[in-house]
Amino acid sequence: MYHLIEGAVAAGERTAALTLEAVDAQDAQRDWIAGHAFEAPPLQPLRLRASARPGTMLPALRQTPVPLMTRALHAAMCEAGVANIDVYAAQIVDADGCLLSDEHLAFNVVGTLRSGPPCDGARLTTVRLNAAGAGSLLLFRVVDAPYALVATRLLRRRLPPQALAQLRFTRAAEWAG
Repeated sequence: MYHLIEGAVAAGERTAALTLEAVDAQDAQRDWIAGHAFEAPPLQPLRLRASARPGTMLPALRQTPVPLMTRALHAAMCEAGVANIDVYAAQIVDADGCLLSDEHLAFNVVGTLRSGPPCDGARLTTVRLNAAGAGSLLLFRVVDAPYALVATRLLRRRLPPQALAQLRFTRAAEWAG
């Protein structure tokens, strides 16, 4: 069984809005959700500006404007056996440019699958993903639904409770993407 994973946000909280600051031409062309390794890593930490709004927080995992995860979540993913995540330094700054956090890493999941042959019903059913041949990948993206970050049941079982508490898992067949 496959699940789509997202960062969990506590009741009454919202995810802080982030804007990617100006980057060099090569970084501007990067496709963070295509599932392909970058030819060269970013030369500098990615800088993301957070808008100051009450009741907002930075979840452990987010997809926009670039995929980000906390260092702790990355360590938990690696410990659980995920080997296809490339990570890059990131800095989250306030409106004045002061560093708020460097605890998040920009990440690129290397590995994509097609969602399998067409069938009636949900687009990301387990049957369709199995047909696409996930093989040994514990975490991957889906070509025809690139914002879908898909985790296997094995990865979910291997993650420690503190990592699980930071994530929301949606069964693939229930994902509305």
